[in-house]
Amino acid sequence: MNIDTAAQQALDIFSIGSESNQAGASITLHDHLNRCRSSSGKRLIRDWLCHPLISLPQIEQRLDVVEALCSCPAVRQSLHENLLRRLPDIGLLTRKLEQGKATLSDCYRLYQMVILIKRISPLLSSMQTSVTERIFASINELILEKVQQSIVDLRRFAQLIENTLDFDYFEQNGQHRIQPNIDPKLQEISKKIDEMNEEAQNLRRKMADNAKCEVKLESNSELGFFLRVTLKSEGSLRSVNGIRVIDSTKGGGVRFSTSKLDQLNTQYLELLSSYESSQQELTKIVISTCAGYIPALKLFDDCIGVLDVLTAFSIVTATSATPYVRPKILEKGTGVLDLRKCRHPTVERLPNMHYIPNDVQLGQNNDGQNSASFMILTGANMGGKSTYLKAAALTIFLGQIGCFVPCEMASFSIVDGIFTRVGAGDFQFKGISTFMAEMMDCATILERATPNSLILIDELGRGTSTYDGFGLAWAISEDIICRLNCFTLFATHFHEISKLEKRYPEKVKNCRMDTFVEDGKLVILFQVMQGVAQKSFGLSIAQIVGFSKEILDDAENILVELEGKCMTENSEG
Repeated sequence: MNIDTAAQQALDIFSIGSESNQAGASITLHDHLNRCRSSSGKRLIRDWLCHPLISLPQIEQRLDVVEALCSCPAVRQSLHENLLRRLPDIGLLTRKLEQGKATLSDCYRLYQMVILIKRISPLLSSMQTSVTERIFASINELILEKVQQSIVDLRRFAQLIENTLDFDYFEQNGQHRIQPNIDPKLQEISKKIDEMNEEAQNLRRKMADNAKCEVKLESNSELGFFLRVTLKSEGSLRSVNGIRVIDSTKGGGVRFSTSKLDQLNTQYLELLSSYESSQQELTKIVISTCAGYIPALKLFDDCIGVLDVLTAFSIVTATSATPYVRPKILEKGTGVLDLRKCRHPTVERLPNMHYIPNDVQLGQNNDGQNSASFMILTGANMGGKSTYLKAAALTIFLGQIGCFVPCEMASFSIVDGIFTRVGAGDFQFKGISTFMAEMMDCATILERATPNSLILIDELGRGTSTYDGFGLAWAISEDIICRLNCFTLFATHFHEISKLEKRYPEKVKNCRMDTFVEDGKLVILFQVMQGVAQKSFGLSIAQIVGFSKEILDDAENILVELEGKCMTENSEG
C-alpha cells in the first residue's frame, strides 16, 4: 500500500515530529498494537506498519493466524507470557557472528533459543484440532513449517554447543569456557583450578566456623575468589581478624576477602588468564563453526518475528474492552467500503472516553447496494469529523496489515494507497505556510492517487481567502469525483460544497455530524447523519471555551450583518 510520511503522521501511526496532532495523539497506533515480546517482533511490526499489504492471499493468511490465536487462548498466553519473551535478540547475535565479534556467551544464548524452538513447534501444532483445515494450512505455511525446518537445521548447532561448552562451570561461576577434556593443556589447567577451588572452600569453612554464620564462596574473572555474608550477619565479622571488606549492598550483602584468600587469588587469576589464552584458538573455531548456521538463524528470526507480531494482534483483539472483528476483505477494484459501528482504535482508549461508533458506507455495501464514493461531511467544530475520517482509514489500514478491526462488521475492497490532507503537520517548522502545505498535499493526492485509493481531506482552503479556498476545494473535489472516482471522505466548513451532490447524485453524498441546541447551548452528539449541517456553530464553540459575553455578542452582531448582506446580494443577483 502507498502510505507516505504525511499520511502516517495524519493517522498517528508513529510518533513523528514534535507536535501533538489531534485527540488520541498521545497514543499512536504503533503504541496500541506493539504488544511484541521479542526483538524480532518489535522490529518487524514497524516494517509492517510502514508497508501494509495489497495481496489478498497474504492478508488472509495473517488474519487466519490471528483468528486461530484468538480461538486458542492457552496457546496465545503461553507464547505471549512465556516463550516469546525468553528469546534473545537473534538479529543482533547473528550480526555479531557475521562480523566476527561473537563470544562464547553469544553462542550459548543462541543455543538456549534452539531449546525454546522445540517447545514452540508442538504448541503451534496443537491448534490443528481447534481450527479449520484452511486456517491451519495458513499457520503451517506462514510459521510452523519454518519453525520445524529451523529445528532440523539447528540440531547440529545445538550438539556443537553441548559438546564444546562447559555447562557445569557456567552453573558454578556464571562464565563460559571451552570444555577442558577437548585439549590436554586445558585439562591440566582445569585440574589446578579445581585444586585451588578446594583450598578456597577450606578457607570458607574456617571463616564460617570463626564468624559463626553462613558464609558463601563465589568467584569471577575480575576479583577471583571472594566471600559473602548477608547484611544481617555483618556484625559477626567484627570478631574475626584479617578481613578486607570489598563492598556492601542492601540486596547483595557484604562481599569480603582475607589475606590468605588474596594470596590464593594471585595464582587463581593467573590460571584463569592462562586458561583463557589456551582456549582462544578453540574458541575461534567454535564461533566460526557457529557462523555457518547464520542462514538457519536468519530463517528462524524471520518466522519468530511474524509469530510475535500476529500474537500481538491477537492480544489486542482478545483483550479489547470493545469488540474487534475479522474484516471481510475483497479484491482491489470491487468498490466496497462498508464499516458498521466503526471506532477509532486509539481515541476510544483515552481516559474517560465514551466513544460513539459510526457507520461508513461508500461504493457498494455488504448487501450489494450501490452508494456514492465521495462523502462530504459538515458539522460543528469539535463535532468528531476528523476522528470519523481517521477511524475509517485506520480500519482499512489495520485490515491490510492482517489485524482484526474495531467494528461490529467490516467489509471493504483492498485500497492501493491512503492519501491525506489533514492539518499543517510540521510544515510550519520548515517555514512553509498552512496554505502552501495544503496545496502540496493536494498536488500529491491528485498526482499519485488511483481509482482504488482512499482519500481523506479535512478542511481544505483554510489558509487563503474564503473565495480562493472555496474555489480550490470545489475544483479539487470535482477532479477527484470525475477523474479518480475513488473512496473519498471530505470534511469541510464550506457548506456550499454540498451542492456537488445535486451535480453528481450517483457519486456524491452529504453527511453531517448531528447536533442540537438546548437552552441556548450546543449539544454535540458525535453521530453521523444524512444531510448537510445548517451552520458550523463557531460562536457556540467559542462560548464553550469561555469567551466573554461582550466578544460573543459583538461577533453575533457582525455575523447577522454579514449574513444579511449576503442574502441581499444573492436576491439582487
